[in-house]
Amino acid sequence: MRELELLTPELFLDITDHLSSSDLNNLARTCRLAYNKVDCWLYFRFAKEMYTWVANTGNEATLHKALSHNAPFTDDQLLFGMLSKVNERHRPHGIRIATLLISAQTSGTNIGIDIEWTSWYGHTLLQNAVHENIPSLVKMLLDAGANTGPFTPSLEDIQPFGYDDSLLRYAASKGSAEVLQLLLDSKRAGNIDQGALTAHLTPLAKAIESGSVDCAERLLNAGADPNILLFNNESPLCLAARTPSLLGRPQIRSTMINLLLHRNASATNPASNPPLRCAVLAGHTEAVTTLLSAPQTDVNYTTMPETSTALTDAIKANQTPIALLLLEKCPALNVNKGQPLALAIRRLQVPVARAIRRTRRLSHASYMRGLAQAIALRKLATNSMIWTMTCEMVSRRGSWMEAKAELETLYRLATAARNPSALVYLGKWVGNRRMCLYMQGAFQRGDYPRD
Repeated sequence: MRELELLTPELFLDITDHLSSSDLNNLARTCRLAYNKVDCWLYFRFAKEMYTWVANTGNEATLHKALSHNAPFTDDQLLFGMLSKVNERHRPHGIRIATLLISAQTSGTNIGIDIEWTSWYGHTLLQNAVHENIPSLVKMLLDAGANTGPFTPSLEDIQPFGYDDSLLRYAASKGSAEVLQLLLDSKRAGNIDQGALTAHLTPLAKAIESGSVDCAERLLNAGADPNILLFNNESPLCLAARTPSLLGRPQIRSTMINLLLHRNASATNPASNPPLRCAVLAGHTEAVTTLLSAPQTDVNYTTMPETSTALTDAIKANQTPIALLLLEKCPALNVNKGQPLALAIRRLQVPVARAIRRTRRLSHASYMRGLAQAIALRKLATNSMIWTMTCEMVSRRGSWMEAKAELETLYRLATAARNPSALVYLGKWVGNRRMCLYMQGAFQRGDYPRD
């Protein structure tokens, strides 16, 4: 076998090409000299097959030997396949092997890997590492100078929740806090408030949607603006209060809102769409409760020109529990602005109407408007309130003549509405001065009918 030393490796490999697999195997097993002579060249010749086998088996010993021979790695899609967690069930060692390969390339062993390779759908290795939440690989690529601003216009068509021109948004949308911190520390990941005026939202908004309090806190620590106006006329606090992505996670929603409030997020901006309104209309009781704990929360929407309050919003959105919560927790709530009593009666929200009356803060005009609405509806639920509301109305008037004039007006309304129950109730009052005077005294004593 000493004659083998006279052959060049290339010539020896040409000869072995003519051997059968069994003969080649026997030669390698029985002749150490032949094995040593062709070992390096075999890694080169069968590099693709070897790396595929290593990816499937996770054989790190073979990988390290291939790297020691600088065996070229040319199959970029195999590398992306290793990094995909979709394939982790079938290749449990894929991410580990891929990380070792990229580590070898970035640490000086040139095996032909380009850190800017892209997968078939346009992801770079860095994007893929962010997508799969592999912090060690993200750090390795960042340290090697990987591009932090790659853009693939068609990617959103392929992945509805995919990369959208910002690795910060991408990491935040995945809730990858450790990866996000690495990007922030690199100082190369772009504007921390990028996307405020586009449908892509900001990284902070993405963190809120993903429900990652950790990501949101890291972004705020890095200088993200908690009061930035997003493209759809809402602040990050508005988004936290209304986003449907946090449905079923009330504790996370409350924690997110508290975090923003503690970082000086305004509870009243934007003036035309305050966070409380977003929470009320979306029906998120936990968000309403948390926002009410903020001293600056304005339940009366005083900066809005329209006749709306948090209470009228809750009634219009049929959010009865929220309406009752507001009436219970907010002594400064304006129960006259926007005519919430008449609105609640019209929408047959009887518990809300009763709670509004119990506040004892209704103006006479609001009371009469509500009573007129109850008469006009001709519904069993509202008819039951007419008697007690009439008693309360009469007891509030300063004189018999005032009460008589309003009773006659209500009687005409009941006649026009053809409401027989209202006519019966009101008929007992019209012209009955003694009964009216008695009720006024009873009201002063706190002894009056309740429905």
